[in-house]
Amino acid sequence: MYPGDKFDTLNTAGLNSAKAVERYMEDLKKMVIDPTPATVPFEKVCDAIRNNLSSFKKEIPWFLRKLAKPFFVHITDLNKTVSIQPQTGNFVEIDVNTHARYHMCSQVCWFTFQFSWGTGTLDVSGMYQDKDYPAPHSKYFNFQNLISTGIANFRSLKQITRTAAFMWAKRNELWNRFV
Repeated sequence: MYPGDKFDTLNTAGLNSAKAVERYMEDLKKMVIDPTPATVPFEKVCDAIRNNLSSFKKEIPWFLRKLAKPFFVHITDLNKTVSIQPQTGNFVEIDVNTHARYHMCSQVCWFTFQFSWGTGTLDVSGMYQDKDYPAPHSKYFNFQNLISTGIANFRSLKQITRTAAFMWAKRNELWNRFV
């Protein structure tokens, strides 16, 4: 079916899959993909990283943050590389990109850090290069997923108990992700 098509389950004679496929194929011929998203200024990317790391530091207890090792991101369209240190909540621009595991454009980098769900979207979008693939991501990505889903909540005793119960129920899955 093509968007807008209607189907009557009592009268299948009106169904024309071939026509729907033909319309989709016409749409594919017209599709234009922008190969490079618009550049985001480095200051705006830095603000997103700074705010994200601040939130990360507030949401994840220090003893769990120790699991998230530093990593490097090379921002290809700006030719800048940042060292991100989730344990301390700091980041710094560095001069070389040879150590960068992740390579992405500024718009993708900004989005990754602007939103708590950004790291999950990054994985799904495939709009980056991971030089160490298939090695596991930084644990930072796993923690960001917990934050974005609201699972990791350590703000009150009630929430800590709820979070601990959830994590205990998912202990095997979490073990495989974090170890």
